[in-house]
Amino acid sequence: MKLSITLLLSLLIGLSASAQTIEERVEELEIARTLNIFKFSGDLTLFYDGIELENGTSSEVDDTTYSTRLWAGINFNANPYDDVKFYGRLAVSKFFNEAFGSEERVADTSASRSQAGPQVYLEKAYFDYSVLDSLIISAGRLPTSDGVPTNYITGQARMGTYPRLAYGALLDGVGLTYKLGSLFGEDLSFRTIYTPFNAPTFQSDIINKETTGNDDSHSDTYAVHLDWNKRDTSIARNINVFVQYLKVSDLNVPDQFVGAGNTVAVLDSDLALNLTYLTYHLELEDIANSGVNLAFSYLQTKTANKGTGIDLTNIGTSASVGFNVNDPNGEVDGDGFLVSASWRVGSSGVILGAEYLSSDDDYGYFDLYDWNLTNFYATRGTGTHVYATYQIKPTFTLTAGYRSQDYSAYTTGLGGADTDTDREVTTMYLMNSLTF
Repeated sequence: MKLSITLLLSLLIGLSASAQTIEERVEELEIARTLNIFKFSGDLTLFYDGIELENGTSSEVDDTTYSTRLWAGINFNANPYDDVKFYGRLAVSKFFNEAFGSEERVADTSASRSQAGPQVYLEKAYFDYSVLDSLIISAGRLPTSDGVPTNYITGQARMGTYPRLAYGALLDGVGLTYKLGSLFGEDLSFRTIYTPFNAPTFQSDIINKETTGNDDSHSDTYAVHLDWNKRDTSIARNINVFVQYLKVSDLNVPDQFVGAGNTVAVLDSDLALNLTYLTYHLELEDIANSGVNLAFSYLQTKTANKGTGIDLTNIGTSASVGFNVNDPNGEVDGDGFLVSASWRVGSSGVILGAEYLSSDDDYGYFDLYDWNLTNFYATRGTGTHVYATYQIKPTFTLTAGYRSQDYSAYTTGLGGADTDTDREVTTMYLMNSLTF
């Protein structure tokens, strides 16, 4: 009897130890699974820029500036479930050893691309949830940057979901993608995206309200588009057709601050903007297996002002103006056309490329996140960009480039464009990029 009790106790102790070991192993497996769902990648890009500005008043250069810059980013993607995927990116952009500050733009829609110093910003964070094989819901900080032809310069695959002239900012929102199925042997997708703008002014005495009474701190922004691809054709490895309509409703323009002698003048704003963008895009990738990529983008823009405008009284003018127009309630329609081409020269590792932009005096594109410092894609007039890239390694490249922007009209946003301008901006740059 005593032996039986001893054997029973030994068995129970052994089972307890085994159970504990199993629990530990299960916990270890769960931890390992949690860690293994992530995939990491990144990039580092170094720039040297030489920029010259001529205002057209003489043949002499009015301003010359040189800069060295660094951009870097870490991507962290995860597949926590078969039908849920997560995509994230942290990024930084800065001048080398910035000594005395600069006039960089730091805003939520461009912070990680604004040379804002060593601060790290959230550039992308969203999930894709496949409700059905043909229906995907996306929400978070969406991939609205780095679309075609951004990837041509370094010879990488298509990086952004949307063409360069579809979006000019980093945006948060909610999207719905419906795959309509096969059309002409390939896929067609319909997407709708909601990306609201917010301008909160939470203070003890003023809640969502500026001194002028322009208190609409929330702006609804919608976009709908069709995206069609046909792959492995005799014409090109991939043909992409993209059409998008985007509407920004009642975007509140805050009070403006401008230099007036030795002081800064405050211009009261009672102005809201209604912006409309219509983008048409065609890309032919690797035409006839020649290594040539060709993309065409056409953008129609409309800026409609609402309210009593921006008051210029504090700078000595008894008037109010709108954004990009003198009439506080005025509207302007513009358009721009961009053609981009690149050629991968056989197996030499050399890529040659060019871009040409032509737009009218009322073209209203916002270029808030590009590599260049001079808002190339927002040029009112003509812009030319040529470059040569050498692939030291497939994802380690050195690029030399030249940009020229000849303005037919120029505006700071306050009032109508100066149609008599002869402003010219030229940039020569070197870029060293590593993707890993």
